[in-house]
Amino acid sequence: MISKEGFSKLTLRALGDQVGVSRTAPYRHFSNKTDLLCAVAAEGFKELRRRYTRVSSDNTINATARFQRMAMAYVEHALENPGPYRLMFGHELIAQKRTPELLESAKATFNDFVSATEAFLEENKIGPDNLMPLVNFSWITVHGLSTLLIENQIKTTGEGHGVPSLLIGAEDLKIDSDQEKIEFAQKTLAEFLRMVLL
Repeated sequence: MISKEGFSKLTLRALGDQVGVSRTAPYRHFSNKTDLLCAVAAEGFKELRRRYTRVSSDNTINATARFQRMAMAYVEHALENPGPYRLMFGHELIAQKRTPELLESAKATFNDFVSATEAFLEENKIGPDNLMPLVNFSWITVHGLSTLLIENQIKTTGEGHGVPSLLIGAEDLKIDSDQEKIEFAQKTLAEFLRMVLL
């Protein structure tokens, strides 16, 4: 419902109709719409964390590859779940009182990314003073990349939908399919890592 109609049109009564229960049934689980949206956002963070765990449990790769794959897991999560992803970071919940479950799941997911960044720094003999600046810069990079891709704001040639190509020298760039988005994200993150390691 969120993906099709957006957050504003979602109501607990409409949700009850959609899943074939009484209009009051959702109120047995959620006291209001904000609680429902917080639960959806919390589940989004939990799914992202499950992706992180799959990457971090792969002992066949080094910390640098693990760091890069976690960044890609973030982008893939956004591309596969655009509605919940927008909700996880959107103003709909930031402006409201967030539930303890949402805050806890967001913090745990962030801490996993911090741990991967710490291991990356250690492996590449980069000082620990760079930890939080790199965490912030990395998160800004993957979040910005994810948002631009799900909003189709990285255009192909010239103008598309009234939005000019946003990348310098990208006049011939073709990013239309999900696979092309994934490939673009992989190349972008590889370049990001190369710059970090200079």
